[in-house]
Amino acid sequence: MKLTIRLLAASLPLLGASCATEIGRWPATDFTYAMSPDALRGEVKTSLESQGWFTHPGDTATDLRGIKASAGGHRTVADFHILPAAKGSAFELAAGSHHVANWATFGILGLSTQAQAHRAMSRWIEEWNRSHPK
Repeated sequence: MKLTIRLLAASLPLLGASCATEIGRWPATDFTYAMSPDALRGEVKTSLESQGWFTHPGDTATDLRGIKASAGGHRTVADFHILPAAKGSAFELAAGSHHVANWATFGILGLSTQAQAHRAMSRWIEEWNRSHPK
């Protein structure tokens, strides 16, 4: 019984890694703009799609998920949560590195492609900041 519990406890980190490898989180204070939440969501969606990302609505009307597919089954996934701010609205951003066979390698593919995902996310953020100066 103790061995089973130990094996289960040891496998939990692998289960988490098999889904995705987080590459970063950016707070809303980094991305605050003088526009309504709906307008900001539309701007984010347009920006992602113009750079070759696919977009999907999130769990709420203010959430948005961007997916950038790469070669070999790799994907960069960016989750945006748009919220009201003092002078308009802002978004929080969480991004991760995903691979279609990540579960089979216990997260190794997600870790090995982490730099690729970080570059894709950095390119999007640079372009966003260039076209939406504060």
